[in-house]
Amino acid sequence: MLFLSAQVEKEKTNDLRILYYTGTNKTARKRQPLAVLIALIVCSLIALNIGSLARHLPSAGGYFTYVSRGLGSPVGWLTGWLFSLTYLLIVPLQLLVLGPVMDSAVNQYFHLSFGAAGWAVWAMVFAVIVFGLTYFGIKISADTSVVLGAIEISIFVLLSIWLIVTAGNGNTAATFNPASSLEPGLNGWQGILHGMIFAFLAFAGFESSAPLAEEAHNPRRTVPRAILLAVVSIGVFYVFCSYAGVVGWGFNNIAKYPLDPNPWGTMANRVWGAFSFIAIFAILNSALANANAGVNAASRVLYAMGRTNTLPAPLMHINARFRTPDLAIIFTMIVGVVFTL
Repeated sequence: MLFLSAQVEKEKTNDLRILYYTGTNKTARKRQPLAVLIALIVCSLIALNIGSLARHLPSAGGYFTYVSRGLGSPVGWLTGWLFSLTYLLIVPLQLLVLGPVMDSAVNQYFHLSFGAAGWAVWAMVFAVIVFGLTYFGIKISADTSVVLGAIEISIFVLLSIWLIVTAGNGNTAATFNPASSLEPGLNGWQGILHGMIFAFLAFAGFESSAPLAEEAHNPRRTVPRAILLAVVSIGVFYVFCSYAGVVGWGFNNIAKYPLDPNPWGTMANRVWGAFSFIAIFAILNSALANANAGVNAASRVLYAMGRTNTLPAPLMHINARFRTPDLAIIFTMIVGVVFTL
């Protein structure tokens, strides 16, 4: 459950991409780690509040249930719709990463090509894999999420350590000092606050374990813990990686950072050389795990809304063998494939 929350949290940024945009903000790029650290503290406080709601109202509806109970059914219905639409977009966004990246990788390393539509072929292959992971029981999906999440985090932590070590004398605590910000307003804090706008986006999705409450053991205890641990663990990971990115690129050369469309790929190629394909594997691994977690979150919210007749009742159907909301999962995948193509 922790990894499912963490994967959706990272999905809405697709790993370090939002952190990259935090760095492209000229006022915050050198202080990126500080902006992320402050965002971590604020989001941890939010996670405590959401965890309290999850403890008192464990439900597959998540925000839909919380808002319905607190502000009434009409507002809850609107909230549920908004979150359903958000979660439904997770699958196509990830398939649009998986397809092109896999097509490019097999062409580069194995000289295998399916032509101009190659990306679509691979996107559909991954769509079938994601469907299998989410349809045949939450245990398969959760276990896969743990494995994929551990692999992804391990790769980026290893790369970050490598960047920090190779930076040598380039390592500096100045990345956490707002005084030398390129934007002098508010004694340097103005630039940090601007960077935090993007840093906050990097934490979006940490609440995604809440809709799994009805399938978890002792949800009043496990769900709040998963939400808070997702924020803290991924937050520490982000701070560490953002620091590695700044010093790995070069603290005094950071002005060129936003000019590179794939700065982490460039840094991986510089320090790992021929083994930079590991970074490509990490991207594929991440997108697959994110799609898996996204389908779980979307289908559970759709199931809860179908159960209360705010969406068509068939969405509440539970597979007798696998105990998953099968029709909600199928609907989520259909929407994902349609938007992908």
